[in-house]
Formats: sequence, structure tokens, C-alpha cells
Amino acid sequence: MVSINFKRWMKFTSPEKRRAVAKGADTSPAQLHHLVTGYRKASSDLAARIEAASNGEVTRADINETCRSCKYFKECNK
Repeated sequence: MVSINFKRWMKFTSPEKRRAVAKGADTSPAQLHHLVTGYRKASSDLAARIEAASNGEVTRADINETCRSCKYFKECNK
């Protein structure tokens, strides 16, 4: 399940920015849509690429449950 932050980001971010983030994360805008609707789940690798491409506006924990529960991720984001 993705976070409210990711859903909000998808809703209020321009299509141009979503395309740029998708391109920077080596995925597609359609894949971002699939992630936010729950049709697909993101790997931790894809979640990290999206985090980097969005300059941290969306974190890997917003997209991936494994990252969300990772003690190392929690430690790094204190």
C-alpha cells in the first residue's frame, strides 16, 4: 500500500513533472499510475530511483512497504 504522500504528489504534480520523474527513474508515467492505484507494487530498487528522481519529494518508504519497515531507512531519516 502506498502512502497518502505519494497519492497527493501524483494528484497535484504536473504531468510534465511526473514524466520527468518517471524518465529519471527509468520507468514510465503509466507505471507511476499503476503504483499509486495499487495495480502494481514497486521493488525497493524502483522506489529508490523514484525517490532520487523526485529529489526526495516522494520517499522510497512512500512507495514500498519493505522500505517503510526497514530499520536502516528509519535510522537514516531521523
